[in-house]
Amino acid sequence: MAEEREGGLCAIQCKFFDPHRPVPKRAIDSFMAASEPVQYTSRLIVNTGGSIQKNALRTLEASPKPCQVLDAAELNGWDVDWLRHVDDPAGLEFEEHEPYTPHPYQQEAIDKVCEGFAAHDRGQLILP
Repeated sequence: MAEEREGGLCAIQCKFFDPHRPVPKRAIDSFMAASEPVQYTSRLIVNTGGSIQKNALRTLEASPKPCQVLDAAELNGWDVDWLRHVDDPAGLEFEEHEPYTPHPYQQEAIDKVCEGFAAHDRGQLILP
């Protein structure tokens, strides 16, 4: 949260998603709900990942409170030495996660759908 120059409070949330994957609406919905109380007069989303899904952007645009989105391209254009604000820049490490491994029954469903795509060009796979 930040105090605005004109008064009021701005709710701020950062989204750090894979640049190749869109930020889903459900990631925006929780922020919108949390920033709904009247003490917040505006919202700011700092997005260093992929694009925000269109339905999530529509939700932001429909909000009665103003919401600004800063993306990585815009942040990179600022004349700021970001590492100057890090205590130990040389010690920065990013944790890598192993890719998700489907359960055997999920893998069986994935394999069957892939087999189906060999013969047909339409279909979908929905997993819980």
